[in-house]
Amino acid sequence: MIDALARVSRHPHSLSQLLVEMNGAGITRAVLFPEDRGVPTSFLADLRRGEPEKFAVVAPVDPMAADACRLVDDARFQSEVRGVEMRPVESGRRWVNAPEVMPLWEKLEALGFCVSLCIASQDYNQLSDVVTTFPALRIVLEDLGSGPGTLLSQYVPIMLEYARYPQVHVSVSRLFRVSSLPYPFTDLWPVLEDVYAAFGRERLIWGSGYPEVLTAQGGYRGAAALLRELPFLKPADLDVIQEANATRLWFK
Repeated sequence: MIDALARVSRHPHSLSQLLVEMNGAGITRAVLFPEDRGVPTSFLADLRRGEPEKFAVVAPVDPMAADACRLVDDARFQSEVRGVEMRPVESGRRWVNAPEVMPLWEKLEALGFCVSLCIASQDYNQLSDVVTTFPALRIVLEDLGSGPGTLLSQYVPIMLEYARYPQVHVSVSRLFRVSSLPYPFTDLWPVLEDVYAAFGRERLIWGSGYPEVLTAQGGYRGAAALLRELPFLKPADLDVIQEANATRLWFK
């Protein structure tokens, strides 16, 4: 089982606590994201070098930065990183399909990087330009496709339309952010079933949302067990969603 969304800081306790939680939940590998902008990619790469079979690294990239293309084209960056998370420094600006960002999308497609996104509902209309222009670009919509401050009713119908694009994946992560009920978040079960029906098991992945999940109802172990609670998922589905897909996206 792979935790496909674990954010770590530079504090030594951050990684050690993640390993404790992983061991307790029977999770063997993790995809490491920086917890904040103060965590350099080189730090995550050093963690991975210690256990290269256990960790994969996703690096943040500001899509509006003038040197973004040069950054991802760097040989050292490519050797350290298995994925990219688009994280614009400046909020409120249109960026997803901005003309100055399209060369970066093209570069990421050519290099074969998996791109993680956490976008607001209004950004989905822009995303269609990206996925149609770059059909081989692998994209993961984090946190069930929810962005900052978005409501289920705002983004789920739009997100489901992206199931038509075979390179788009959805991360079942940090459900505590969008649920209105305690664990196991039964108000989201119909939404999860719709997402499963639209995208299929081959394009869903699971992530804990560490470290936020530690203070959420159910905690880390609850998050790791949640998919087993869903009545519409079969054991074979769980193997694909909780391990095989993340292996294909970040560990190959």
